[in-house]
Amino acid sequence: MMKLPFFLFAILPMAALSRSTPKFLARKRRADSVSVLDVHIRSEGCEDPGKTPNTCGIAYIKVDGVDHSLHQRGHNVVVLDVRTGNLLASKAFDTHGDGSAGTNLAYYLDNLVGEYIVLVAIQDEGSRYGGPALDALRRKGAKDPILTDYRGSYALAGYAQPNKPSWVSQAQKNRGQGPSEITLKIPLQIPR
Repeated sequence: MMKLPFFLFAILPMAALSRSTPKFLARKRRADSVSVLDVHIRSEGCEDPGKTPNTCGIAYIKVDGVDHSLHQRGHNVVVLDVRTGNLLASKAFDTHGDGSAGTNLAYYLDNLVGEYIVLVAIQDEGSRYGGPALDALRRKGAKDPILTDYRGSYALAGYAQPNKPSWVSQAQKNRGQGPSEITLKIPLQIPR
């Protein structure tokens, strides 16, 4: 016969009476409490007048106030689960200094197949080797023309599925005219 601690005999009947699970026994899931994500994406080019002081520009990708960007030169990418809002990945591709970064970015984006929110921001400069990724960005929701100006700023709130929700958007500005920013609320697709 299994022996149970005495305090369980007191707690379990009370839980049954109240028809709820005691808080310390309940599992917490983000999807139960959050139905909308607050997203703020900010892309700063090196010569933008409003860039972060003493930097050559920073890429911010904030979700519910938490910055998930890796803050590296080129394209910074954050991927979230559209059902839970959970962070799945943060990546950076130096599309200014690494000749293979645009191809690597395209491959990465094209392999994001599923119900994913895809957030992108360029830090400093990302046009030099970013060309191979333009079609992949379009498949996530980018619209033409996608500016490829040297040290221009670019932000994208995209989606990995073919049918795009209404919140998909981009912002971009030429060199010295940024930063580019997107602020929006993304509804989560919580399963019923």
